[in-house]
Amino acid sequence: MSIKMRLMLFGVCALNAFCFAACDDMLAAQKDLWEKYRGKMSIVGSAAAGGWDLDQAVVMDERGGVFVWTGTLAEGEVKFAWQKPDFSSGTWYMARSQGERVSWDWAPGAAARVFPAVYIARGGADNNWQVDAGDYRVTVDRAERSAAFSPLLHEVYILGDATPGGWDLDALSDCRMIRDADGIFSWTGELTADGDLKCICKKKSGDSLDFGSSPQFLAREADTPLEDGMALPVVYAASTPEDAADFKFKTGSAGRWTITLDPDALTLSAAARSLP
Repeated sequence: MSIKMRLMLFGVCALNAFCFAACDDMLAAQKDLWEKYRGKMSIVGSAAAGGWDLDQAVVMDERGGVFVWTGTLAEGEVKFAWQKPDFSSGTWYMARSQGERVSWDWAPGAAARVFPAVYIARGGADNNWQVDAGDYRVTVDRAERSAAFSPLLHEVYILGDATPGGWDLDALSDCRMIRDADGIFSWTGELTADGDLKCICKKKSGDSLDFGSSPQFLAREADTPLEDGMALPVVYAASTPEDAADFKFKTGSAGRWTITLDPDALTLSAAARSLP
């Protein structure tokens, strides 16, 4: 065999080896995606963090066959992919008609917006929900074929001379309450004795804190004592009320406490962690 023929044969073999390796890599990547989304529901669309990039679809948590996700959505469109997202051959849960509106309008005890979710397999209609910007708890129920959007508050802080930040709105980094998947907020830290506190919130991402316009959660009566293990009623004020109604909670013993606010049930509870 001539040298020229040997070189040509070597080149063909090398090209085949490269193609096989590339195919193996592509198959491995596809397998990884199938494993990532096996038995999962995910959020896709311009309102979600991953946008329309199917490799960045936002995976929801499963709770007994119902899929739940809590977080911030931008203004834009969403639909839901079952298992591996694929625009041409995937399985989707989507709106009945294009542009069905999901409005964000939080108020204490506001009901979730529940929509029928049309099941589409391998092509067909392509209808997305149009979502207002805001924080939501999103629930997809495959058995009921429904999608529910519950508006949530974005951030809540404890505020007052009993707290580490006092009344300084620029010093609340240690006073931010943590929101759980059900929209309940809690904070654990040191409180001083015989001090006042209330809660102030940002309804949406991008809102600023301001005594005049920020929503607040207040006591029903002046100097309502915080007691270990007690759930106390709170009043929701869309902005700072007149001084006569700006009631605060009053701490007793100094120490480490956990404060929990349920903004829908309008309750605030306190649990002592360590007291002198």
